[in-house]
Amino acid sequence: MPRWTVLASDFDGTLATEGWVPVEALAAVARFRAGGGRFVLITGRRLPELFEVFPETDRVADLVVAENGGILYHPGRPSATLLGPPPPEDLKEVLVSCGVVDVEIGELIVSGWRHDEIGVRRAAHRLEASWPCQVVPNKDRVMLLPAGVDKGSGLRAAVAALGVELSDVVGIGDGENDVSLLQAAGLGVAVADAVPVLLDQADLCTKAPASLGVIEAIDVLLTS
Repeated sequence: MPRWTVLASDFDGTLATEGWVPVEALAAVARFRAGGGRFVLITGRRLPELFEVFPETDRVADLVVAENGGILYHPGRPSATLLGPPPPEDLKEVLVSCGVVDVEIGELIVSGWRHDEIGVRRAAHRLEASWPCQVVPNKDRVMLLPAGVDKGSGLRAAVAALGVELSDVVGIGDGENDVSLLQAAGLGVAVADAVPVLLDQADLCTKAPASLGVIEAIDVLLTS
């Protein structure tokens, strides 16, 4: 087996282009797995939302880390594992009091629009005593997550479940919230159209954008 036995990929803007995974990307992941590699999907999406837009999830991924590191899901199993404490019962009340009403709430994640970032940060401050949390910007969204939960911590949970080492992992992404993923992985890759902060963090950058970049990376892994 080659050194890099696990590929951990972001979903939106990486494996998926505009929310859709091309058949060529699916074929590339299948080639990687057929060669003995394992594929971990790491996304900020909530699981029900991911299954809706990507029904192939259970067939394609060996593991899924959802909610930006907050959920670990083994395809085919009936339930997922929380990787942090859930928000308090008064979460919505606190958000509304801070002027934040248009949000998506998962098991752990709270996701709002970037233009509401000031309100989200105010809510994080008010929640600090009952739910220590962090604010994670990502393109046009801004997220609240339990302190210490990010894609890097999610990847660490995934490699423990797989029985491998972080040094075995190639992490690939495109957004600000993928910085911790690339930092945790043995090799960090940014697709060509990634945000500048991720391009600066990456060990390698693909020549192609989004899903084409994932295909490019897999082709290199299989031939190196």
